[in-house]
Amino acid sequence: SGAVSEMTLAEIKQYDAAYNWSQDDGQTYPLRGQGITIPSLREVFEAFPQYPMIIEIKQESPSMAGTLCDLIKEYAMEEYVMVPSFSDTAIAEFRESCPTVATQPSTGEVTRFVILNFLGLSGLVRPAYQSFGVPESQYGIPIVTRWFIWNANRRNLDVQIWTINDPDEMQRFIDMGVD
Repeated sequence: SGAVSEMTLAEIKQYDAAYNWSQDDGQTYPLRGQGITIPSLREVFEAFPQYPMIIEIKQESPSMAGTLCDLIKEYAMEEYVMVPSFSDTAIAEFRESCPTVATQPSTGEVTRFVILNFLGLSGLVRPAYQSFGVPESQYGIPIVTRWFIWNANRRNLDVQIWTINDPDEMQRFIDMGVD
């Protein structure tokens, strides 16, 4: 346990990435002890070239914007990667470092769009992002509504909702028009 930012890659590689993986609600752990380690992003890009990915920036400091951008460019993944972050600072730094890679809005940007959308003023938003990645609601406030989806789509913004694990719920959102 601990913050990944405080560990070296060698330390992270010592962990068993399949230790808690189970297909039967914890009765067995068939991949435990099989040498499955946590891959670096470089290893993921090498194993899955040209595979669409969402790579979330989880930290502001130290900034990873330039390093992440360089790695995305090194593997020619600009057209395959979407980068979100809850942090206004982290996503702004990434956009400045890597303007050719698609991003999703920070929490502050989502909040601004939701409020303006509720007021019928979402046309005032000039998004620096290409897609929404949002929950159905936040703090009891609905985010994903038909009006939200319609206004996002009018600006060529996809709406992706997380985390939906129930097929009926997924169908409900597909019927609403989420991407």
